[in-house]
Amino acid sequence: MMKYISLLILLISFNQAFACSAPKSGFDLDKDQLIEKSKTIVLAKLKSMEKENSEIKYTLVPLKILKGNKSEIVFRSISKKHYDNDFNFHKDGEFWMNKVGRSEFPCCICGPDHTFRENELYLLFPDSFGAMKSGEIIKDINKDEWYKYVLKRIK
Repeated sequence: MMKYISLLILLISFNQAFACSAPKSGFDLDKDQLIEKSKTIVLAKLKSMEKENSEIKYTLVPLKILKGNKSEIVFRSISKKHYDNDFNFHKDGEFWMNKVGRSEFPCCICGPDHTFRENELYLLFPDSFGAMKSGEIIKDINKDEWYKYVLKRIK
């Protein structure tokens, strides 16, 4: 009996390790660490999207570089659903909890699965896409509290 329990524990451990053996960069960062440690922060919009096998390849172009230097940003997603929750211009308390963002965090991809749409603005942290808040939608830069918070922390 003990042999079977040991085997079961080993299989469960192996499955968890296989599911996410290397989290995406930024996975363990809270909001302040995300801003501080990210080399690049941009306000961007979608330039193009194309289907590649079971993924969608998004190419985004920065409209405003808040920190660092970046030309185009490429992100691949497996999600079929677009999440556009901006948490009431990022004023809702739910957003300010550490591991909350607009994008889903599906099994096995080791980070949030951001999706993007035309004519929308996104606050991106391209070198830290593993962080939940690394691809937030910004519906109004004058009202959005996350955008204002990031600007204030950078200065």
